[in-house]
Amino acid sequence: MAGSALLAGAQTTPDDSSSHSPSLKSESDAGDTSLPPVDLKSLPRNLFVDQKNFWLSPFHMTESDLHWVVPAAFVGAAFLASDTAIEGHVPANPSTASHAVTASNAGAVALVGAGAAMFLWGHVTDDDQQRETGLLSGEAGIDAFLDAEVLKYAFGRERPFTGSGKGHFFSGGTSFPSEHAAASWAIASVIAHEYPGPLTELLAYGVAGGVSAARVIGHQHFATDALVGSAMGWYIGRQVFRTHSHYSDADIARYGTFRKSDEEDAAHQAGNMGSGFAIRPHG
Repeated sequence: MAGSALLAGAQTTPDDSSSHSPSLKSESDAGDTSLPPVDLKSLPRNLFVDQKNFWLSPFHMTESDLHWVVPAAFVGAAFLASDTAIEGHVPANPSTASHAVTASNAGAVALVGAGAAMFLWGHVTDDDQQRETGLLSGEAGIDAFLDAEVLKYAFGRERPFTGSGKGHFFSGGTSFPSEHAAASWAIASVIAHEYPGPLTELLAYGVAGGVSAARVIGHQHFATDALVGSAMGWYIGRQVFRTHSHYSDADIARYGTFRKSDEEDAAHQAGNMGSGFAIRPHG
């Protein structure tokens, strides 16, 4: 519990902590009350909205989206062409592969556990943002798992240890994209967006990146499978955060509006400018 509290932390500045009672949340900490509440009752509806948005997103891309989608497509194509060459440089020792698979499972479980701990700790300490972070990270993980599962069976790519080892598509395989990578990066993305800060991002994305790398080292996926899964997971986490979070004003002001107006972003941005790795005191 203490580790997840450190990973999350509050967004208060030194001035806030000196001018308000430590047992009370400031008005900005209360979040955006114009959005529906984030709770377990809203999870099924939110998942439906997330899935609709994800599968319809290609039809609603903006010019700013194309600025990263197009380069990402070229990078993915380059990795796809190099998959077998990269696989040839992955250690073939069975013990190394087994340890890598174990590490990838442990990393994914650790991220799921961190989200669950934040949800529970937020309830115990009456910290609404930690509670929201835990719930949204779980929602994003479920979204990423569902989307990756559909794509895996749609593309049918062979895994590195099956068939000819060339990773042929539409051959009944389940390699593309990596579910472990997608779910891990989705959870990490929510945590990092809720609490932007170098240390939080390093911890969250570091674990997620380790999961992705371990899936390749463990010969469970080709490099492209892990790369696409990671990118998809990060995107899903960001969209879940920006669609449902009550604390997304600073992020929207930085990356562009998604649901809220620019005027609201400017009005609330100051309340979210503190360190992403401070602990909110409670009475």
